Amino acid sequence: QYGCVMCHGAEGKGGRENPNAETSGKIPGVVKAAEGYTEAELVRLIRRGTSRIGKTDASGPVPPYRMPGWGDRLTDDQLRDLVKYLISLAPPTTKGWR
Repeated sequence: QYGCVMCHGAEGKGGRENPNAETSGKIPGVVKAAEGYTEAELVRLIRRGTSRIGKTDASGPVPPYRMPGWGDRLTDDQLRDLVKYLISLAPPTTKGWR
C-alpha cells in the first residue's frame, strides 16, 4: 500500500541498488529484521526513518536512498501490524531470536 516493495523488493528480500551504501551498495531486505531489531526498535525506525546511510567509501558520494519516516502516515495500529508482519518474515531459525 505504501510502496515499500519499491525499495525493499518483492517478498522483502531487498536488492535495489544504493550506490556507496555500507549495506553492500544495496537497500537491505526486511526478511531478517527480527535478527537485528526488537519490535520496539522497529516501531521507532519506521516512525522516524533513517536520516543518514553509512558509506562504503567515506570520500565517495552520499548514497541516494534512505528510509523515510512513516510516523505521520501510519496509525499506531497499522504500525504495530506492520512490525508483526516484518517479524513474521524471519526465517524459522531466527524467529524469537530477540
